[in-house]
Amino acid sequence: MTSGTQAKHPGRRNAMRILVTGNLGYVGSHLVEILVKAGHDVIGCDLSLFPEAVCGDLIKPGNQLNKDFRLITEEDLLGIDAIAHLAGLSNDPMGELNPGLTMQVNGIGTLELAKRAKKASVKIFAFASSCSIYGNTSSLPRTEVDETAPLSEYATSKLFAENGLKELASDQFQVYLLRNATAYGDSKVFRSDLVVNDLSAGMTAFGVAEIKSDGSPWRPFIHCKDMARAFKLFIEENPTKTSGVPVNVGFKEENFQIKDIGNMIEKVWESGKISLNSNAIVDPRDYKVDFTKLENLFPSFRPEHPLEFGIHQLKTELINMNYSPKDHDSKKYVRLPELKKNIGKLGS
Repeated sequence: MTSGTQAKHPGRRNAMRILVTGNLGYVGSHLVEILVKAGHDVIGCDLSLFPEAVCGDLIKPGNQLNKDFRLITEEDLLGIDAIAHLAGLSNDPMGELNPGLTMQVNGIGTLELAKRAKKASVKIFAFASSCSIYGNTSSLPRTEVDETAPLSEYATSKLFAENGLKELASDQFQVYLLRNATAYGDSKVFRSDLVVNDLSAGMTAFGVAEIKSDGSPWRPFIHCKDMARAFKLFIEENPTKTSGVPVNVGFKEENFQIKDIGNMIEKVWESGKISLNSNAIVDPRDYKVDFTKLENLFPSFRPEHPLEFGIHQLKTELINMNYSPKDHDSKKYVRLPELKKNIGKLGS
């Protein structure tokens, strides 16, 4: 393991100083919590674009940078051991609305941050990429060496960043490219614009929900808490042999067709109905993913929140949140409306 700053945690041998970008987000809020509990000195960086989505008490980092990650300076990074880079525009429709901005933030912005980090002697840069870069594939699960075919500006920007980050990797600057499966699950900064969450939220509010496709596409899924655990694992274990090469992050048994997700949610809610949109345009994003590399790298890393169990958790949390038709109609847990309102903070 990489040694890090220990002065602030004298009782913990391998405490590190870790910057989490997007720490006030859906996954970032979990990551801060588990890093702080592990004894690390955590610095957050976030524009706080989604304050209405906060539905629980957040564990605060030791220090908070309230700014766009693209404005992080070399001076800000002095003394940082590792960066978990989660911040970015996370919505496919946003990418279509403003493709130039999506590339500026997710692509170019990521590379500029990494360059400054390398100059500041940061040791580890863990990047949140996405399995969505596989696009539409054959029935065989995609491995990291298979061809990519991004079908959205979001996926294109992630692949662009991956390719640039590979060139920055060195013995002194370990770069981890985490191609994450589709996130879902309960969070203290909730999102209802992810397929499992969307269907679950509809069932909670109305007792009915609609799959916005014919249900046939395949997706790999990972609970947002397990995704956060993966970032912690890469940073703490620092598996240098995988620096500069992508690693699919998820679990082989968590590949499902969307219609299967609907059936699972119906069983958990017991009453209510999930329907297919018979007039829907076929969703071109259709891919299974192979997670053998991750499994070989960390054999003991298994899902703590597999989908079937995670849906039960999600139902409980939505009920505890008193999720209502008003919440659904207000779209306060949907990222796109908030991004549109705050686009001036991101540039245009």
